[in-house]
Amino acid sequence: MSHPDRVNLRQVISSATNHVFATMLGMKVRDALFPSAASPDEERVVASVGFAGNGIAGGLTIKVTTEFAAAITAAMLGSGPKETQNPADVNDVMSELANVLGGNCLAALGNLGYPCALSLPTVTSGMGLQINTIRGAKHECLAFEQGSNQFFISLDLKIRQ
Repeated sequence: MSHPDRVNLRQVISSATNHVFATMLGMKVRDALFPSAASPDEERVVASVGFAGNGIAGGLTIKVTTEFAAAITAAMLGSGPKETQNPADVNDVMSELANVLGGNCLAALGNLGYPCALSLPTVTSGMGLQINTIRGAKHECLAFEQGSNQFFISLDLKIRQ
């Protein structure tokens, strides 16, 4: 079992994100060279999933613009980009995306000696959303780009002694 300070969350997030976006959505993503803070007046969709196991707890969150959430939904459902997306479809797709990203991260953590299980995903949308991290958790947030879209994925990891 790796010591929690030696778990490279950046690598876990990056690997899972690149793999999931390529295989599930057919989208190539890259690290954002110049991450920008989300504008408080820009509507976002936030999907998250928690996890827990013997001595470990945490969560994964993905934050995207509503426009990018619609593009992700179109890619997953095979619909045209200009078709109007039903909000329920967007929520379902974003839930599934958080679930699969979380599952990929948990596979990596399991390989490091921290097996755990996922919670059900949650999705919310709105302006000015702020996500609080788990107190005392190791936290990492990475910015990615897909075309002109920038999005954020964060992972929190808390090892209980």
